Amino acid sequence: MRLDKLEISRPSWGKNKGKLVGSIEFTNELGKVTLKLNKEQVDHIFEVCADGILTVATAAAEEMTARVIEHKKEISHDA
Repeated sequence: MRLDKLEISRPSWGKNKGKLVGSIEFTNELGKVTLKLNKEQVDHIFEVCADGILTVATAAAEEMTARVIEHKKEISHDA
């Protein structure tokens, strides 16, 4: 089976309003299977991804900080 889709969201209405819900979809030559993920399964996915999310967020923050510093220098130089 091939993983085709993993979706996690926080609905803004309905019985799951504000809660994390998810689904995962697999396919093969015989068809498609979609499974609903419960809270524990969604939490486990975030545990697995947490280090990667932190790494990417840190790198993005460092890049943004560097650009702000460069821009500030350009503004100061132009004045």
